[in-house]
Amino acid sequence: MEKQRIDEMTMELVGGWKDGTIDIQELRQFYLAIVKEQEERDYSRVIPNMGAKYDVPIPILRIMSKVIGKFLRENSDIAFQILRQLWDEGSFDSRQIVGKSLERFGPKHPDESLEFIDSIVEDLGDWATCDNLAMFGVEPILLKDPSRGLPLVTKWMHSPKKWVKRFGVVSLRGYKKLEVTPQVFKILDLVMDDGESDVKKAVA
Repeated sequence: MEKQRIDEMTMELVGGWKDGTIDIQELRQFYLAIVKEQEERDYSRVIPNMGAKYDVPIPILRIMSKVIGKFLRENSDIAFQILRQLWDEGSFDSRQIVGKSLERFGPKHPDESLEFIDSIVEDLGDWATCDNLAMFGVEPILLKDPSRGLPLVTKWMHSPKKWVKRFGVVSLRGYKKLEVTPQVFKILDLVMDDGESDVKKAVA
């Protein structure tokens, strides 16, 4: 946290001490606010531009996603309607759930899932949401049918948007568990010289 910000917050706090009395509860709330703001700043350095976030812990999001994923499998006729609403809610938390919920649902509905994913990749704006959706949404489909998603991956690599390109790269991660074909390397060649550091990191 910047010194100026601490100064401003502290000055506002001590403005209420002019009668010689400290409101202990207010002081404790001040401490909590400082800690919370520091945590949010630290997180934002790791995940810049992540947008709204309710701070639901990742382990809880995983549990929620497992339950929601099961619901999607049992109600496949409305699954993509549900996923779309979750995605459009827009928070980091909801979009993490979308990615994780697709892990087991996607391979059973590969074409519809890839079509859905292709319809939302333009919304990606941070590495955590990007990588989560690629690893849980696309990778399980490619592991089950290695050739199915490659045309889309190629399309994503041609995007002018860095997060879409990174998404394409991370989607190929599953090939570490499979025999890597020349076609995969040919796709990666599309971004080997990309100037965006977030894309370079994914390629590496």
